[in-house]
Amino acid sequence: MPRSRPYRWCITIATSVTPRDQNPERFRVRLRAPPGIGSVQTFSGRHINVGLDGTIEMSAEDAQYYIRDGWTKLAEWTTDEAP
Repeated sequence: MPRSRPYRWCITIATSVTPRDQNPERFRVRLRAPPGIGSVQTFSGRHINVGLDGTIEMSAEDAQYYIRDGWTKLAEWTTDEAP
């Protein structure tokens, strides 16, 4: 059947969508910012202000660079579970 090709193509596309578990923004981290830091520009291009308590929340993917530079990780969670 010549008409089944578009249907098969749609099924292939629908089943190849990445699952929600693989979304990097789903994994969140809270860091303690060093004194004097008021905001950061993340590797993914986001501009985030440090809170009044000196902490900042970002994706785990972006946080890895700050943790490597000596920032303290305070908490880690997924968007399914609130901190």
